[in-house]
Amino acid sequence: MTDRSYDRDVLTPDVPVLIAFGAPDDGPSKALGGVMAEVDRVLGGKVEVAVVNVPECPEIVAKWGVTRLPTLILLKDGVLERVWLGVRPAKRIIADVGELLSEE
Repeated sequence: MTDRSYDRDVLTPDVPVLIAFGAPDDGPSKALGGVMAEVDRVLGGKVEVAVVNVPECPEIVAKWGVTRLPTLILLKDGVLERVWLGVRPAKRIIADVGELLSEE
């Protein structure tokens, strides 16, 4: 996801969007890459998974006030539903997102 593609990526999907904010030179963010791939594999179709490279996307970072890396946010219809800070195991993210989806 980029600053230019944000509106299309977040506002047009028919499913919630899970955004991971990280940076290539940040160790915890690097660890999150594999985690997000697993989340996308399991939840694909139910959730749109996007990754934001913080140094390259200052507008998105400012919009959501991201100050710690990595940060995950879940949006439904462009509205913030949940924020997670730090690296989390894929199973935990999948369970948390699944729980939120079941509340619909």
